[in-house]
Amino acid sequence: MHLLQLPKNSNTPNPMNKIYTILILAIALCGNALAAAEGIKPNANTRFSTSPTPIGLGNAPNSKININCYPNPFRESTTFSYQIETNQEKVLLKIYNTIGQEVKTLVNKIQSAGYYAEEWDGKNNQGIELPAGFYFYRLSIGSTTVTKQVLMVR
Repeated sequence: MHLLQLPKNSNTPNPMNKIYTILILAIALCGNALAAAEGIKPNANTRFSTSPTPIGLGNAPNSKININCYPNPFRESTTFSYQIETNQEKVLLKIYNTIGQEVKTLVNKIQSAGYYAEEWDGKNNQGIELPAGFYFYRLSIGSTTVTKQVLMVR
C-alpha cells in the first residue's frame, strides 16, 4: 500500500491539501465500489491498493481494450472512446456509482470492428440528473473487461 505524504504545516496555506484529502477519501471509497461492480464480495483477506496508478479490477494485464473518456473531470457531458479490433463482438458499456450500483447503460449490443464514441450526459437510465462525484465506467468486449473512473463536477 502506498501512502501519500502531505506537505508539513506551514504559515503558507497550501490549496493542494484539499485535493490530497479528496483523492485519499475517493481511493478509500473506490475499493469496495469497484469490488461490487465486479461482483466481488470483500472479506477480511481482501486488500485494495491506494497506488496512484489507474484503479481497476478485472482488467486483463495484456488487454487490447483501450477506453478513455474526455473530459475527465466533466460538468455537462463526457465522451467515451474505444476501439473494437474483431468483428461481431458483444459490447457492454455501463456506468456505476461508488457503491457499485449500475446507474446507466450506454452500450449493450453486438458491434463490428472499428472506433466508437459514446457520450454520457450525467443522467441515469431514467433520465434523472445524477449528483456530482466519482463514477466508474466498465467496458466489456467479448470476455475482456476494463473498469476505470470518471469524476463529475457540477
